[in-house]
Amino acid sequence: KPAAIAAHRSFSFSPSPSSRSAPEAAAMPSRSATTGLAVVLGCFGACALLRASTPGRLNPGLAFLTAPGGAASGRASPADVPPGLAVSQRLRHGSDATSSARFSAGAPLVGLLAAGLLVGAARGASSRVSCQVGKPPFGLQRVVGTGELTDMTEEEEEAFIKERKENLSKLMPMSEDEFDDEIDELTWEWMHVFAANKAKNGKLDTVDKPRKARVKRRIALRNREFFQTLRLFRPISLKYTQALEKIYLEGNYDIEDRTMKFNPSWFAHNEKIAGFTYEDWANETGGLKYDGWQSFALGDLVEGEVVVLNERGAFVEIGDKSWAFLPTENCSLAPIAHPDEVLSVGDKITAEVIDLNSESKVDGEMVARQKVLSLTKMQSEVAWDEIDSVLRVEEGTSNIFEVLVKQMRPWGAIVQTERGLEGWIPNAQLADKAGDSGIVGQQIEVELMRADRTKADTRPIRPSDFALTFSYANAATKKIASSLEEGQVVSATVKELTAVTVSVEIMGCRCTIRKIDISGSAKGFDIADVFELGEEIKVYVISVLEKTGAIRLSTRALEFKKGAILTQKKEVFERAEETAKKYLKAESEVKTKFEKALDFGDTVKPKKSGGIDIESGLDDDDAIF
Repeated sequence: KPAAIAAHRSFSFSPSPSSRSAPEAAAMPSRSATTGLAVVLGCFGACALLRASTPGRLNPGLAFLTAPGGAASGRASPADVPPGLAVSQRLRHGSDATSSARFSAGAPLVGLLAAGLLVGAARGASSRVSCQVGKPPFGLQRVVGTGELTDMTEEEEEAFIKERKENLSKLMPMSEDEFDDEIDELTWEWMHVFAANKAKNGKLDTVDKPRKARVKRRIALRNREFFQTLRLFRPISLKYTQALEKIYLEGNYDIEDRTMKFNPSWFAHNEKIAGFTYEDWANETGGLKYDGWQSFALGDLVEGEVVVLNERGAFVEIGDKSWAFLPTENCSLAPIAHPDEVLSVGDKITAEVIDLNSESKVDGEMVARQKVLSLTKMQSEVAWDEIDSVLRVEEGTSNIFEVLVKQMRPWGAIVQTERGLEGWIPNAQLADKAGDSGIVGQQIEVELMRADRTKADTRPIRPSDFALTFSYANAATKKIASSLEEGQVVSATVKELTAVTVSVEIMGCRCTIRKIDISGSAKGFDIADVFELGEEIKVYVISVLEKTGAIRLSTRALEFKKGAILTQKKEVFERAEETAKKYLKAESEVKTKFEKALDFGDTVKPKKSGGIDIESGLDDDDAIF
């Protein structure tokens, strides 16, 4: 009954906290048990000691400790016990002399020891009682958990109540008739709402409920002034009249005085702790009508301030009764270990409400509920807006992204952008990185190939489930293209040979050389007869398109004569730079002549021998030489 207990604080004075330390408090049960045992032994030993020093007859129940043989104590010997008595009676009326002698001999010592325990226990109890004079009983907890109770004089209490009642009554007016109507409605509720509860015998409690309802009603009417005042501070107090009276009477020593009394100091202390008054609260809530207040709903975007960070997440002040909770996994789309990687105390954030009634994560709020927030959905929207801008080729955007390689799969790599969106790179677009698990955890640059926003909320399992598709090969060639120039000679390593192409690696990126660009020989040849895997060669850069990353390479342009690469490969590479200059000069002359022809509308007539066929796209490198 949290509400009843809360209302009880309205009139019950708060006891002071116990002054005992934790070790002392822990030791209390054992001390009590020891004291009790010592008292029992002390009384028992005192009787034994008294009997040992007094040979007269005492209670037969203690005689077996003192009387030898049974004669001195007036007890009958075994021979004197009638044979018809039961065994228990025979044992009670007589015992053998040897047993009695043993008990009698030790009685003084047992008595002295027990008497000593009795004295020690009495002194300990006396010491504890003297220490507790003027202090509250052990185990009581303070009702108000922060600070000491506000100490007010009677004049101050009267002034406080008078001021609050006047102002709160204007904000929450209730006439005498309205108060009686409220009592009538509650009486009906007490009689009918709980009528279906079963009594102890399993039958409907239809007789006892009216009686209980009348008891509650009498309590409210008998304490009319008290409840009219308490209503201004605790509006639900009228629902718990009987519970309030029971709790009040537990601490009231005059059980005949059932008039509940108001405790202004408690309410003044509450205002001091809260930092605002009950009038402020009534003004803010429109007299507890909450007009204009909008409750939170799922999906709402709320603004708040980060107030606390821990390993579980962030607590955000959003203007609710309790702090909202932002779990660590909801702080960022990108994986983080602690919320302080993306948030700081005092940050102003806008988050989405994803849960309205979650168990509170605030320490001490064991039964409270709180809102749960998320930043990931909003971050996802922002990230996808950026993707859409790239697809529209807006100014200032680029389709090159830096991604984190999360996993390698048989069909490609799973990657995550800096914004936290997941995508994949097919093996065909991984170039030399296909199947290389060494790149997991590394940042690489990729080119965006395709994007499907309709799959943004789909949890990918198969490659076709991914909303984003990237290409590492294209991004790598674009990066290299920006550092290459036409006519440049670069070193390369042969990585793969096919019937029509040779794949070489330049600056860590793979490029393809077509067979037509390998040699100008008129005779047919096999690429495998020209190059070997892992061989270091030199290539000529025919053309570079930085925008698309297209690079055209050739060894044919390095031939000082037709077919030289097939028969004099070593010499071709040794004279590569010299031959490349000649080729570049001749190519430039042809381009210049072609441009002039286009300007004047002339046609270019190829020479009968040694000419260059412009319409062939400058592929006939043989004519240069």
